[in-house]
Amino acid sequence: QEHLETCTYRDMVSMACGQVGGKKARKEEAVSKIKKCKHCAKEVPSREMVLHHESCLAVPVNCPNSCGLKDVPRSQLPQHLDPVRGNCPQSILPCPFKPAGCTFQVRTDYFNLSSRQWLHPLRLLVLL
Repeated sequence: QEHLETCTYRDMVSMACGQVGGKKARKEEAVSKIKKCKHCAKEVPSREMVLHHESCLAVPVNCPNSCGLKDVPRSQLPQHLDPVRGNCPQSILPCPFKPAGCTFQVRTDYFNLSSRQWLHPLRLLVLL
């Protein structure tokens, strides 16, 4: 009895359930609890799940350009946002003369990609 009160391993015995381990075991148990991500099925420590969801490529996200696309897997977002091959009408397309120094940009919904026609400021000057 006396030994139980002075034993240095006392904090290792859980007062709640009487199991060996106590506080230290519960802390280790919390660290080692593994959950599967509901989006990608990757096994992640439960305490890191929120952080995992911030970068998980399978998590559904909305288009950051607010074009209306919702719940697309994060992995498909770069394809959607690509100004040439994507389908986001709010993507920004640089001027074809950017290599020459032009800084003009246009949203893809103002630019007809099939005919490659747009009203470039330089073109407007030529029309005057």
